[in-house]
Amino acid sequence: NNLPIVVIASNYDSANVNLAFDSGVQDVLIVGEFSANGLARALQYAFERSQSIAKLNHIQQRARRNNGIKNELIHRIAHEVRK
Repeated sequence: NNLPIVVIASNYDSANVNLAFDSGVQDVLIVGEFSANGLARALQYAFERSQSIAKLNHIQQRARRNNGIKNELIHRIAHEVRK
C-alpha cells in the first residue's frame, strides 16, 4: 500500500508514536503543535516519501528478477561447459 498516512494525535506518547511508525505511518503531528503550513509540509513530505518507497520497491523487485535471470544463465553456461 503506497497511501501516505499522517496521524494527528492529541498528545505525544512515545510508545504509540513508535507503534504508528512501525505500522507505516509517515508522520505524527501533535494537536496544537503545528501550523497549517506545517501540516501542508508534513503531507507533502509524506507523499514524497511514499512515492520514493514505491520506486525503491519496484527497483528491488526488478533487481531480484534480474539476479534470478543471471543465476539461471550462469547455471546453463556452466552446464554447457561441462559437456
